[in-house]
Amino acid sequence: LVLVLHYLEGLSYDEVATFLDVPVGTVMSRMHRARQDLKARMTEMSDDEDRPMIPSEIFTQEVHAEISVLLAIGPNKPTETERLSVILRRSPERFAQLIEQTDEEGMLDNLSILLRRLGNPAIEIALESYFSGDSRTAAHASTVLRGFIAQCGSIRVSGWQTGMAARGAYLLADKLIQHPVEATPKAELLLEMIDAAEDDCTAVLLTNVLLCYAEAGFRLLMERFSRAGAPEDLYLSPHVLYALCRSGTPFCEELVKLFDSDDARKQLLALAGAEAM
Repeated sequence: LVLVLHYLEGLSYDEVATFLDVPVGTVMSRMHRARQDLKARMTEMSDDEDRPMIPSEIFTQEVHAEISVLLAIGPNKPTETERLSVILRRSPERFAQLIEQTDEEGMLDNLSILLRRLGNPAIEIALESYFSGDSRTAAHASTVLRGFIAQCGSIRVSGWQTGMAARGAYLLADKLIQHPVEATPKAELLLEMIDAAEDDCTAVLLTNVLLCYAEAGFRLLMERFSRAGAPEDLYLSPHVLYALCRSGTPFCEELVKLFDSDDARKQLLALAGAEAM
C-alpha cells in the first residue's frame, strides 16, 4: 500500500502518513520493508536467473542514508518530512546546512551516498560548500565529494577496449568546470578526488579535467611528486604519476633538474619519473 501511495499516486511521506494515520517514521520503515518484500517476491516469481536486480547492498545503503538525513533535517517536525529530493528542490540551503554544521562522519558518509541519486542540485551545493572560503565547511564538503567519487564505478561500452566513467562522475566534472572559482582551488579538489577514486576510468576522467588547468595542475602534481620519500611512494597514488607523464615536456624539464641535484633522494625520484615516462 505505501509503495502504491508514494510511487503510483505520487503522495509525499507526509501525505501517506496522514492518509494512514501513522507517524512519518512508520511510513519510512514500512516503505523499506515493502521494497524488500517486493524484491523477494520478484525473485521467487522469476525463472530467469539472469534478470538484473538492483544491488541489495546499494539499495539498502540509500534507504538508510535518506532516513538518517531526513531525521537530521527535521527530527522534531515529522509533519514536514518529505522526500529529500523535494526538500532539496524547495530549500537547497537545508542541504548546505547539513554539510556545514554536521560533525558526524557517518552523516557525511550518508550525504556521499545520496549524491549519486540526488544528482546535479546536490552536487552544486557540495561544490559551493567546498569553495565557500570556510575551512571547516570545505573540509566537510571534501569528505562528501571524495566519498561520492569513491562510489563511482565504470560502464562497459560494447566495442571499446576500456570502459567509461559512470554518469555521476561526469556530472561532477561538468559542474566543477562551470564553477566561476579560479583554477588553483579547482585543481586542488580534482587532486583530492583523484586520490579518492577507486575506479580507473573515473580517475582518468578527473585527470583529463585536471590537465585542462595546466599551470595550476602541474604545480600541485610536482609538489606531490617532490614530497615522496622514496620512489616506491610514488606508486601509492599511481594516477598522480600518470598525470605528470601526460604533461610531457614540463615534467621532463623538472626531471632534468632533479637529476642535476646533489640530493640522492631527488635523483632516485627523477629516475623513477624517467622510467614511468
